[in-house]
Amino acid sequence: MIEKAITEWLGGLSAKLYPLIVPEGNNVPAILYRIESQFTPEDEHGPYGAEGDRVRFSIWDKGYKSASELKDEVIAVLEEAHPGYLISIEDRGDLYDKDSGVCGIIIDAEVTTLQTIAEGEQSGIREAARVALTGNTTAGPNVFATRLGFANCDSFPCIGVRIDDTQIESDNGVQKRAAKLEVNVKTLADVTAENTLEALTIQIEAILHPDAQLLPGSALDITDISSRFSSVGRLNYEHRLLSFDLDYRTEPPDSGDLVDFNHADVDWQTNPSTTLPEAKDTLSLD
Repeated sequence: MIEKAITEWLGGLSAKLYPLIVPEGNNVPAILYRIESQFTPEDEHGPYGAEGDRVRFSIWDKGYKSASELKDEVIAVLEEAHPGYLISIEDRGDLYDKDSGVCGIIIDAEVTTLQTIAEGEQSGIREAARVALTGNTTAGPNVFATRLGFANCDSFPCIGVRIDDTQIESDNGVQKRAAKLEVNVKTLADVTAENTLEALTIQIEAILHPDAQLLPGSALDITDISSRFSSVGRLNYEHRLLSFDLDYRTEPPDSGDLVDFNHADVDWQTNPSTTLPEAKDTLSLD
């Protein structure tokens, strides 16, 4: 996964990109990358408690100036906004390989994959909507934030809450999130169904209004109301579907609450005498 992203980001630069080493018969300039380790929520070292990869980049060229210019290219690309990722960069200095007569510059990066955060927040959004609706409509306690609970509900009317999609836009700082929230109201298809659904629609709109904050700083906007029918065996149901856009931003945590990148229990040890500097990871990821 991360290898594919790295290739997409850096594959179009002025130097060729290789994993680990420059293949025999190829010359500098070259960009090498190596996945040093991974961090997970259990490590408690990932920003926002997410998962990601620690990646070491080494930039090689015949002269220090050209290697430095290539390093600037790499950093510029990594510092761009990459939706779904958050990237921290550290310049680890330079070295000279006497055998080949080329200069190298080392960059270490932590690449956090934000999709796992989005998946975790989906559960939080559903639960917040469930709590807001439970007991506050004519559906009473019959509000479900899981597909199974909603599907197995045998007391009507009932309400199901789900997230259709979550998108994250990151600019290595404030992150903009956008989610599609769907509220599904279900009742038995009979002569009272239309009135029941209409009353519940009005109640839900009053609760999930634009200023209702399911998450801190969030904004709700109803985008569509539609009807549909379903059946299970001989039972027929009528549904009212309410779709909402949920937008919110998350500020980066206070720096005092984050483990400093330089002290994340990873000892980067650059050995100037080797062409492939080694990094020692003191974390146990077992």
